Amino acid sequence: QVATEAFSERGKVFTADQMRWLYNDSFSHGTTVLAAHADGRKVGQIALIHQQIQVDGRLEQAVLLTDLFVLEKYRSRQVLTDLFAHVLESCTERNVRFILGMPNTSARSINDHFLKMSPYLKLQIRASWRLPFLGTGDIASRQMKDVDHAEALAIFERYALAPDNAVDWTAQSLFSRLTGTQQDYAIHYNERLLAISTRGERKGVGFTLLCGLFPGQQAAPAWHVAGPH
Repeated sequence: QVATEAFSERGKVFTADQMRWLYNDSFSHGTTVLAAHADGRKVGQIALIHQQIQVDGRLEQAVLLTDLFVLEKYRSRQVLTDLFAHVLESCTERNVRFILGMPNTSARSINDHFLKMSPYLKLQIRASWRLPFLGTGDIASRQMKDVDHAEALAIFERYALAPDNAVDWTAQSLFSRLTGTQQDYAIHYNERLLAISTRGERKGVGFTLLCGLFPGQQAAPAWHVAGPH
């Protein structure tokens, strides 16, 4: 209720089931919620979703910062300063060395200002147009809502889900991530590659977002050099 009230100007609605899934199941390592209180009630928070990531072959603890909100009446620089001070305290207590931020301008500017983080890896976003593609018959494409639990695990276990410098997925945690949300995901796979996509729309333009690429357990990447164009 507090989150919905805080984002009322954007018309965003939070549900208990969706937040429970995000905090408990989406990455399967739980969440620390740091809350701000005033006048006898909760007025804001920031959530630290715990994750395990591979960094240069080492398993590291990390947190993803999300759901930062403060009710309009209580918004101030001091409230944000206090919340982010507790973020650093919580990470220090848990020996968390890596903080993952949302890839948007407003979140990045806030994180940079209050946490003084040193960039380690940045998500590079690339977009292109393509003509209708008929396919070669080599790749199977399915909606995740049509794939049951046992079959999904059998598919995912064929791929390297924890490459260097990435979230340390397991077949089960990837299944939980793709099925517990209102977002509709699809999987595309053959012996060499598993791709995960979802559809979206921005300013009336529909698009397909590729949000995960995993090589087969025995597959070796093939590099192609393109000429000038």
